[in-house]
Amino acid sequence: MELVDRCLKEDIPAIAEIHTKVFGTAGDEPSEGLRSYYETVFLDSPWHDDELPSLVYRSEKGEVLGFLGVIARRMSFNGRSIRVAVPHRLMVAPDCSSPLAAMKMIKKFLAGPHDLVLGDGANDLGKKFMEGMGASISCLYSMNWLRPLRPFSYMRHILGKCRGLKSLAAVSWPMCLLLDSLARRIPGSPLRTVQTDDCTALEIDSQSLLSCITEFSKQRALRPEYDADHMKWLWDFLKSNTQRGQLQGFEVRNQKDKRIGVYLYYLKSTRLAEVMLLSARDDSTDTVLKHLLNRASQSGAICVYGRVEPRFLQSFWDNNCLIKRGSWAVVHARDPEILNVINRGDASLSMLEGELWLASPQARL
Repeated sequence: MELVDRCLKEDIPAIAEIHTKVFGTAGDEPSEGLRSYYETVFLDSPWHDDELPSLVYRSEKGEVLGFLGVIARRMSFNGRSIRVAVPHRLMVAPDCSSPLAAMKMIKKFLAGPHDLVLGDGANDLGKKFMEGMGASISCLYSMNWLRPLRPFSYMRHILGKCRGLKSLAAVSWPMCLLLDSLARRIPGSPLRTVQTDDCTALEIDSQSLLSCITEFSKQRALRPEYDADHMKWLWDFLKSNTQRGQLQGFEVRNQKDKRIGVYLYYLKSTRLAEVMLLSARDDSTDTVLKHLLNRASQSGAICVYGRVEPRFLQSFWDNNCLIKRGSWAVVHARDPEILNVINRGDASLSMLEGELWLASPQARL
């Protein structure tokens, strides 16, 4: 009889095999790096909870034909510690005979002893699937913000991804550099970034990152709980993900040397800056955002983007940022007040709290 079971260490090779079949190309073989990724994230992380395990779908012969990764986290809800389950990487082997394998794994997952399910990387198909299983969508945390810093170079980047236009993009870079330079020098241009000379920035490490997150999230009804060991593990994991880009993080201090904000982003080889964390005192959001945009611009970024943090919305608009839909944020909780807090934006949920910080490996690592 086929069944949904907890994921064991000996299941990892079969899970990597499924990943290769689903996301790779014909003839690919799973690498040791891919197997290590699944073992590290879902079995060896400091958040591992035996009561909130990752799940596999087994055939009658015991073969692993499906997988649903689960990362257990802790958050504080109105001062009470709650258990959060983050789903990631739902996949079913192409040769699985059961059309209900994914549904059965999700059903067992949602019936677990968590207080909140938080999955913020769902596509349109995943959104419909999870809604059909009883979860809901937080539209507020499904939005991205985007700020072009060198718009012509950014458009060249977009054209380079379009079939038939790659050659045009390849030869247009000198003209794009010239147009970007001219556009940024026009007085009053919305492309110009405002200097924040009254602030200083210090590079962060895991300890200062922990202090910043704790300080700037304490006014939110729902906020993450970290300790030094958890943050050190997460920091090392983020820094090791060089495929995503070069990790850069700074805490911002005012003229009185008081900490007023923090940001963390990856600078990619494409010169896009992907913001993983943007947080600040409620009276300093505009200053911290301006500092981020200036820092990224000085690093050569052509565009900065990230997931919307609700208390920064006014600052995004004031600094000529664009708001667009990102991946869907799927939430599920038995206590409706937890969902109410999320839907009104009274939650501190950066890309570090859901699944968006993960490496999202290719078939081979």
